[in-house]
Amino acid sequence: MIKNSIKIAFVFGLLISSISCSNEPLEGEFPDSLDPNLPSNPGSPTEPGEGSTGDYWPMAVGNTWVYNVESNNSSSENEYSVNSETTIEGLPAYQIDNFISDAGVETPDLPVEQDFDQPDNYVIKNEGNYYNLLESFSFEENGISLSISGFNYVFLKDYLEEGQSYSSDFDFTYTSSIDIEGFEDFEDIEFTQNFNYEMTMVERGMILEVNEVEYEDVIHIEIVLTISQEGLEETITDTSEVYLAKDIGPIRIINESEGSTSDLISYELN
Repeated sequence: MIKNSIKIAFVFGLLISSISCSNEPLEGEFPDSLDPNLPSNPGSPTEPGEGSTGDYWPMAVGNTWVYNVESNNSSSENEYSVNSETTIEGLPAYQIDNFISDAGVETPDLPVEQDFDQPDNYVIKNEGNYYNLLESFSFEENGISLSISGFNYVFLKDYLEEGQSYSSDFDFTYTSSIDIEGFEDFEDIEFTQNFNYEMTMVERGMILEVNEVEYEDVIHIEIVLTISQEGLEETITDTSEVYLAKDIGPIRIINESEGSTSDLISYELN
């Protein structure tokens, strides 16, 4: 495992769902800030696609999807919802919890414990391009300094033909430091990881049965995420197969690296 690496259970998008450390809780407000420009990452939500072929992940406040997740001979139920709507660069942006994926940043040497509110995570659509925008996060109080960079990238192009691929590179930067009496030996942490994201349109116009429900107009995409860090030879590769039904959303998600399958149980769309 890459030292100080992000631990990924990746399907689409990236979500900082928890940042945890050890020892006593740290009190105080933990503000986050949205940076829609994100100059270190390619593209902008204002860049349109080449014409959408349908709505493969409907966005409206209150939309909810419930999945049965099978992994390592265990079963669980996960629910994902669209919580709010705002505008970013003139386009509707929808804040969605959990965003089908889970990522955590661990700093085991940090001698404090604090559950942080996760940075808001948005889905933005523009002419067949589906963007994931994660806001940046920063905190500095009581001798603790912590920052996480945001990012913005296209996770789906619904107009690609079978066999066509799309790839994107973007960086994630994490820094932390502590200046508290008794912890003078604590070493500052700073690292940047590169994410190479590749999406391939495997099949279009499928009919797929999930939990005894037959879905039409399904697209099957493959997602391969490769994470690397300068100075380290080891890389992490995560592969997922995702099936999305037109006007419904993801209906089946197979994470090959984690050995898990998420099948849609029910959904509610507004």
